[in-house]
Amino acid sequence: MVNNFTDLRLTGKKFESNTIHFFTNENNEIIKLCDNGDIFVKGKLIENDKEVVDAMREFLKTQGYLNGA
Repeated sequence: MVNNFTDLRLTGKKFESNTIHFFTNENNEIIKLCDNGDIFVKGKLIENDKEVVDAMREFLKTQGYLNGA
């Protein structure tokens, strides 16, 4: 049991500062938002909005927040 915040650790992934990551329940990265404005979907640099929207829908579905769409 974790008694305080100093007991919490991130393990298994190397995280970059100023970067936001979205993972599936299986701990696979779906979306990465970088501080320079780059957006990656499943490791690929994205250039169009539809790919970002589709990836966000996939993330929301895997988290149980979106059904069907």
